[in-house]
Amino acid sequence: CIICYYDFIGKNEYGIKIFEWSINMNTIQLKMEHLFFQRNKVADFQVQIENATVTMESNYNLLVIVLKGKSIEKLNELMLDMLSVLFLYLGGYPKIVEIRENNKIIDISNILNKFYTQDYFIKNNLAICKIDDTTINAAVLAKFKTINQLPIYSLQYLVSENYKSITSTHKITLLLHIIDGIVPDSTPGLEAEIKRKYHVNGNIGKYLPKVYYLCKYYFFNYESKYNCEILKILNETEYSFLRKITDTRNANSHFLNSNKKIHRMEDGDEVLRYFQILYYSIRLCLIDKLKVQTEENWIVEYLYCIYDWISTLQNSSFVSFKS
Repeated sequence: CIICYYDFIGKNEYGIKIFEWSINMNTIQLKMEHLFFQRNKVADFQVQIENATVTMESNYNLLVIVLKGKSIEKLNELMLDMLSVLFLYLGGYPKIVEIRENNKIIDISNILNKFYTQDYFIKNNLAICKIDDTTINAAVLAKFKTINQLPIYSLQYLVSENYKSITSTHKITLLLHIIDGIVPDSTPGLEAEIKRKYHVNGNIGKYLPKVYYLCKYYFFNYESKYNCEILKILNETEYSFLRKITDTRNANSHFLNSNKKIHRMEDGDEVLRYFQILYYSIRLCLIDKLKVQTEENWIVEYLYCIYDWISTLQNSSFVSFKS
């Protein structure tokens, strides 16, 4: 049986779409919903990735992705990688509405739990990148494949609907272990830099330099450059912020008594604040590995929203909102 499709190849000088026959090609069509697409329309684009043709376009809150290639298995692998990249860009998986393989609707009732992101993480202001041919292309997908996937899987499950009822202690512990997985074990010069910058003596361990690396490039620089004042409203210095993250991770991981680590996070509200900051910073770190352009004004606006949110939780009526 020969499978034939019309393949869109462009428009002529009059704007009329031109099609040609695609013979022996398999097709996957994916339809997804996300609030992001309502305010940030994805202009139609087409790219070649791993011997497959990928087209994307959005309509209102719906994103349509079409993948065409010879191997249906390779197309499915590519689709899953692209979904993971979109997860990083948006902060959560778009809701999968429909999947078709060669125009046959696929049953999605039993897809993995990680694809059902909690509503709390489906927000416009969590987006870090635009969706276009500069952020979805062969080079980006190739870089994505070089990244350790286990921390990304953990991140996806951590914000999934199934994890909604898990205790905040477990969630923050898993998130802090994800930092271990995305920051290199070898961070030359960071230990000395920490001791010099924060006037610290003695052994600071191997984990704190990893947290410093993450926060230095993906939180502290924005915090200081744009006067976000999140540390101020948390009543923390840079070093006490790092210390609290490190001590919480060590205390939770090794089941230490509360009197063993005096800087650990104390309650669920505090855990939630740190979770929001670190979840965003981890995504920034992973996206940076893809070498795509991030939208700095979106990043700053998100941090301002975090400041406003924390001030509201603390009933700080005297503080003016930033966002």
